[in-house]
Amino acid sequence: ATVRAGCLAKSLGLSQAEREDVQQEILLEMLERAPHFDPEKGSANTFTGMVSEHRAAEIAKEIIKNRVRVTT
Repeated sequence: ATVRAGCLAKSLGLSQAEREDVQQEILLEMLERAPHFDPEKGSANTFTGMVSEHRAAEIAKEIIKNRVRVTT
C-alpha cells in the first residue's frame, strides 16, 4: 500500500495528506478482500499486489475525473 500510494502521489502530484489518504484506502481494500484470499490459488504477495494495483487505479481515475471537473 505504501509503495502504490507513493507511486500514485508522485505521478499525480499529491500532497502528503492525500498520499496518506490513498494509502489508507488501499489498506482498507486489502482488509475487505482478505477473506477471499485462497493460498492454494496464489501467494499472499500476488494477492495484495493485485488488490493494491486495482484500487490505486480506481483512485487515480477518480482523482483525474475530479480534476477535469474542477477545471471545466
